[in-house]
Amino acid sequence: MRYYIRANGRLSSITVSDTLSQYLVLSQGGESDRYGRGKKYAQEWISGLAERFEVPTRDVSQWVQARIVDHIVRTELAEQLLKLRPTIDAKIESYASKRRL
Repeated sequence: MRYYIRANGRLSSITVSDTLSQYLVLSQGGESDRYGRGKKYAQEWISGLAERFEVPTRDVSQWVQARIVDHIVRTELAEQLLKLRPTIDAKIESYASKRRL
């Protein structure tokens, strides 16, 4: 689905998959409609991101989708990821540095 986000002084059009959009709508307690009231809930939530966070200048769709996943994922999984994040980041950095050589 196509949404809009005002960030960095510009109104940008972004695309979020229909499935992820429906999960967002359901997490907000809205309907699972594709074009009805549910999309309005998702649009309001996405618009609120620009008020709460600094929106990147590039890859805005991917950034918004990552925020949606963070929002809808179960708390236990989010806590587990936070614990594993340093190890995961170190492995990614190690792999990236080897590829640079």
